[in-house]
Amino acid sequence: MAKATPDEIAAAKKAERSRLAAIRSGIEPRSRARQSHAVCDYAADWIARSALPEFMAYVPFRSELDTHSLMQWGWENGIGVIIPRCDPSARQLTLYRIQSPDDLAAGAYGIMEPDPSRLTPLPRPYVPAVILLPGLGFDGKGGRLGYGGGYYDRFLQELDAECASRGIDRPLRFGLAYTEQIVSGVLMEDHDERLDGTITEHGIELARRE
Repeated sequence: MAKATPDEIAAAKKAERSRLAAIRSGIEPRSRARQSHAVCDYAADWIARSALPEFMAYVPFRSELDTHSLMQWGWENGIGVIIPRCDPSARQLTLYRIQSPDDLAAGAYGIMEPDPSRLTPLPRPYVPAVILLPGLGFDGKGGRLGYGGGYYDRFLQELDAECASRGIDRPLRFGLAYTEQIVSGVLMEDHDERLDGTITEHGIELARRE
């Protein structure tokens, strides 16, 4: 069978994004809330048991899994909460440590992000203790289907290079997902970064390596 062309791969990814976005948005709001709380509880328990001083997460947008309870837990327990801000001009993520919802403001895509008028960005490249990512779809091999901007892939590649140069282990990265977002296989390209697993309302599932 002939190898798919870049245009064919892009078209397939676009169609899958639309399909998975519809599935995610179709989850009943009360179910989304229950699942989000369960996922955040599992994440908080793992962070606490691992004695991590901080975590990098995201502020939810539209039907993304809601991380507000996890951020609140972090603030209440003295755990650092790191949130990225998108820079469309450079197509990269800049990290900030936030102390409360008051540190957020609407960003380039209408998403609540760290407010640069009141916060100082973390030094680049900063290596968080653990990274918790959003997405449209995830599989059991660490595959993640994002939104197509490549922000997280570039960030993770930069982070990997920094850790390699310093001779340190890279931080673990997990996708936060509703069970409905777990698929049999995500279409991956060479530049797509794999995750170490996912956290759903059923717990933590480590990625299978083949």
